[in-house]
Amino acid sequence: MKYYICPHCGELATDKSRENDCSMGGVGLCMCKYMAFEWSKKYNNLEPWFPRVYPDYVEISRYWHTCLNNEKNAVCRLEMFYKIPDDKRMLEVKP
Repeated sequence: MKYYICPHCGELATDKSRENDCSMGGVGLCMCKYMAFEWSKKYNNLEPWFPRVYPDYVEISRYWHTCLNNEKNAVCRLEMFYKIPDDKRMLEVKP
């Protein structure tokens, strides 16, 4: 099995969850940037904007997927992910 993380929002995924998403009509990519907000001068409020961007996931090892999955706060999880050196993202044992 392969494991992934979205480098923008910290959502974790597996190849099975991505396949399941595709089988249900999804794209198998993260939806975190599908909708954004911008300020509307007309309504003096935030308005949804749909740039329809689908960020791709970054592959990580099962070890890192388990470690990151234990962190429920997505902001902290993403910060943890960015502390892992690129050449260590596929390690299967404790570094």
